[in-house]
Amino acid sequence: IRMVKNYIYSEKIKNSTHIGKWGMLHREYLKKKYPLALTKMIQNGELREYLTVLDKRADCRYRFLIKEIRQVAGLSDEMKQISPMEWRAAMKVVTDKAEKIVKKEFVYILPQI
Repeated sequence: IRMVKNYIYSEKIKNSTHIGKWGMLHREYLKKKYPLALTKMIQNGELREYLTVLDKRADCRYRFLIKEIRQVAGLSDEMKQISPMEWRAAMKVVTDKAEKIVKKEFVYILPQI
């Protein structure tokens, strides 16, 4: 049974559009926490579309959060020119915050089936 599931799973992944970082992370989360829901989505042919939509929404949210947090933190392009090392360190904090929020909102959630 496990071999059949893995085969179906890999065939579904092979035959469709690109899934980005957020979709892949969510798929791994489903695999660990909700394997029955994952199997159901695979069998119904819904997994690819579900992950693609989730990935696109999560990526839009991530980009929005980067802009918002960066603005609140006062990280300007001028600062990037004046002090690139400090700017890079501050941007790392910004991206880490945004990633944490996106993971909470899109990756580590119950499957929406």
